[in-house]
Amino acid sequence: MTPDFRANLKTKFAPVLRASGFSGSGRTFRRLTGVVIQVVHVQGSSSGEACCVNLGTHFTFLPTTLENPADPQAIREPDCEFRWRLATPDDRGDHWWDYGYNEFVAERSVQHLVSTYEAFGVSALEEYRNFPAPFDRVTPDMVARGDLRLLPGAPTTIRTVLALARISLHCSRFGAARDFANLGLSMLTERGSPSSLLPKFRDLAEKLRQTAG
Repeated sequence: MTPDFRANLKTKFAPVLRASGFSGSGRTFRRLTGVVIQVVHVQGSSSGEACCVNLGTHFTFLPTTLENPADPQAIREPDCEFRWRLATPDDRGDHWWDYGYNEFVAERSVQHLVSTYEAFGVSALEEYRNFPAPFDRVTPDMVARGDLRLLPGAPTTIRTVLALARISLHCSRFGAARDFANLGLSMLTERGSPSSLLPKFRDLAEKLRQTAG
């Protein structure tokens, strides 16, 4: 990342994030609202010529993607169970902002990044701050059909099922938690290959049986 681009992020993007409750510095900012943790991270490209903006949503009670406890003060965007990249509706994929070859181009690029975040990133993050909505409206049948429209980005279907089972259990929606756990076990059984998530689903199913008992 060029010094000019970094300086513009500090003076133009960081204040926008802090004004909406994020704290942090450099490329990573975090916000805690009740049990909802949200992360904004500026990721540089491997070419060293551009960056994208990663957005993440997680929960204090939910283990991270590495199955560690979630620390609101240190969690990174890759640790979040639900994550996606900032883009405009016209983008066919990720949007990458060039660092620019001088301070004027860098400033213009950062300004476009900020306006894109204000137009599309703010509303996307706000949609997931009012826990448990919209997660409580997602059913196992929807996930089985591949309908994840109510959710922010998720890495894999099976991890999404595990997260939704855990979220349902946290919300005392035991029937939904049991259905999600059974769906996950069924998916892993059909797959037939070993998975590190299988013990997680079995533990969850056992916990739900004890709750029912």
